[in-house]
Amino acid sequence: MVHKPVYKHIGGKNRKIAEDNFANRLDLVSEKGRSFLLLDNKIMDLEKEQWFAEYKGLLGIRLANDKLFAGIYIGGVIVENLRLPVNHPNRKERLLDGLSVTSVWVDREGGYWFSTLENGVYYTPNLSFRSYTKEEGLPQERITQVVGYKDRMMCSYYGGFIQISPSHRIMKDMIADRLFSAVGVTDKKLYMGSSTRLENARVKDEYIFIPCFNDIWSGKDFILVVSDKVARVSDDGKASMIYGDLKRVIRTSYTTKPVDFQAVMGLNSGQIFVGNLHGLYEIRDRNPVMTHLRNPIFRKRVSDLIGHPCYGVIAATRGYGIYFFNPKTYKITHIINRASGLLNDHVNCLYVDKKGRIYVGTNEGLSIIEFSNDRFSIRNVTNNQGLCSNRINSIYVKNDVVWLATMKGITRFPFSEIEKPVRGTIRLEYLATDQKQYERGNYPYRFDSDTPLIRLELRTDNFKGSPVHRFKYQLRENGPWIPTDVHEIVINDPGYQEYYVRVKFMNEEGKWSAPVLIAHFEIQLPLYLRWYILLLEGLILLALIGWLIRVIVNRVKRRHYYETKISQLEQKALAAQMNPHFIFNSLNSIQSFLIFGENEKAEHYLLKFSSLIRQTLNNSREKYIRIEQEIKTLKDYLELEQMRFKHRFSFEIQSHLSGDIMQCYIPPMLVQPYVENAILHGVSLLEKDGKITIVFTVQDEMLRITIDDNGTGRQLKKAKLHNHRSYGTTITEERLALLHRQLGQSFRVETIDKSEDGKPLGTRVELSIPLMQQSEISENEIA
Repeated sequence: MVHKPVYKHIGGKNRKIAEDNFANRLDLVSEKGRSFLLLDNKIMDLEKEQWFAEYKGLLGIRLANDKLFAGIYIGGVIVENLRLPVNHPNRKERLLDGLSVTSVWVDREGGYWFSTLENGVYYTPNLSFRSYTKEEGLPQERITQVVGYKDRMMCSYYGGFIQISPSHRIMKDMIADRLFSAVGVTDKKLYMGSSTRLENARVKDEYIFIPCFNDIWSGKDFILVVSDKVARVSDDGKASMIYGDLKRVIRTSYTTKPVDFQAVMGLNSGQIFVGNLHGLYEIRDRNPVMTHLRNPIFRKRVSDLIGHPCYGVIAATRGYGIYFFNPKTYKITHIINRASGLLNDHVNCLYVDKKGRIYVGTNEGLSIIEFSNDRFSIRNVTNNQGLCSNRINSIYVKNDVVWLATMKGITRFPFSEIEKPVRGTIRLEYLATDQKQYERGNYPYRFDSDTPLIRLELRTDNFKGSPVHRFKYQLRENGPWIPTDVHEIVINDPGYQEYYVRVKFMNEEGKWSAPVLIAHFEIQLPLYLRWYILLLEGLILLALIGWLIRVIVNRVKRRHYYETKISQLEQKALAAQMNPHFIFNSLNSIQSFLIFGENEKAEHYLLKFSSLIRQTLNNSREKYIRIEQEIKTLKDYLELEQMRFKHRFSFEIQSHLSGDIMQCYIPPMLVQPYVENAILHGVSLLEKDGKITIVFTVQDEMLRITIDDNGTGRQLKKAKLHNHRSYGTTITEERLALLHRQLGQSFRVETIDKSEDGKPLGTRVELSIPLMQQSEISENEIA
């Protein structure tokens, strides 16, 4: 108890502002330059220096968030919003009426705590969320429907109706001791369900009483109601049946049949849709049909129906969220469910406000859907933000204030209050391995490669939501987000990589916070996997591979060199074998000339023979000679053989080669053995008129040489000379095989026996030799 007067310190002086003999209670509260003084049951505004309010049984005051709280004995707490004008209807509000509120405290998350003398401490997360419960005057907790009618809110429950006044006070129960399930509003009338027969629907003042139906859809001047029937009731009280028998409408709340409809709605086009546990129906010709609704989702249980000005008809389901469809084409346009962001796929009710926002009531709270350019966003509201219950039965929006009928009362809140930012923070408490625990900010950047696990303990200061927090974490940049509901992240067998651990959490409003980087570290590579060791190992491996390749290449080159040398030596050896063979035959011819006294011929023959020997010796030293040299040598050889056989045959060499082709190269002494065979084993056996024709042509880039004779043929030759062996052709075939192996090109020889009527007419040999340019052979191989 203190003595008064009370002074205010102004300009260094004390000024008396109040005076009493004694004061039992004295308190001073201040915020943002405003101060209020408590003196017994009075409150003084020190800024204006005048009495602000007086309450009987005033227990205490508190100033917070531009609101003045006054706790009253058995009168709750009176909250005055100082931002609103004095005459504003929502400036003053009473909470916890019937309780004695002694103090008010506001936490850093914006939640309000009220201590009472009777029932301990009360908490609300947001004063903008106003709830009406049984403790505050509701006759029953379970409110089935809420609608706005004129300046009041009409709320139904199983037993009657109540009203909430414009000043947000619960008014007297309108009607009691009746069964009600639905309420509807047209432009002029309020419809309330009752046990009265539908055919006796009557107008009583501004109300129309109808039977207890499952759902009501409100039009401009009529309503549609459904149970196992579908009826239309107009504002003048007249009722007509759209489906069902008028005389059998009456039913009780205890006889719900499986065929009952749970939802109804009508369109301006005259279409009427109803729904029940079997799915969606359209009333056609006074009967509900669904055969034209072909999408399987139309067969899901429908709990509510509503129309949208832009997106057609919206159907609420039990277990599948909501879906939108075009009533003209019956095409599904959107399906929104829990995966899209709804709180629950079991939907109880729907509402569309004047701005096109869609409200979805579930057993886990309220979801609000907003569309923009055919894309939608979802915001969720639950009891963590101030709802008295998450089980929502009905929704109504008036002047951007949302009203909800729930299983534990009625909640109202401004739409703007759901746009609060995510509160709270999240941080790393500590980081641990199997060996050691590190406090936040003191852990090393690098961990050993044999670390079996990394454990990160999280902490958050957001305690407003449920005890189980929902987190998502990311271990690597651009990695997947992993959901969890525990405050610990365990990385088993972390591997050799860098980690950027980011975490975000969901607050009580169902919103995700921005990602927070809580840890950055890496697991070192083992020594044998580090880059400089791998580089060294790679260089050693490359050097080894290079050395092996060099050894293999040198070995291949050496083998190729030796094989080439062997081939060349074999060629020379074969050519050397051919030279004595040719010389032996030539000496035999000279001998025959001398024996028969033909000395002049022997001398002429010997001159040609010496010239041919010189050409042969020159050619035998070379691996390749020009084609023109080969032709000249063949001509000299044929002339010698023609002299030796006393001109018993003639010869002709035909060249169909251009000048460039004549300069190409072929191995020497390839054609001569076949010409020799044509002479010795062909035309030499004739008495006269023998002929040898040699033709040089080019075909398919191959030199084609044809040796044609009109001799006795190979069969007769074999019969006469069965003990003779042609060394020249045998040696030539061996040379061709070596050339093919050495050059990799095809050398082809074909021998053809000519005949007519079984009589031999000679032999033709066709020889194909690859043409080689000067650039294809080395200079030391060119004649």
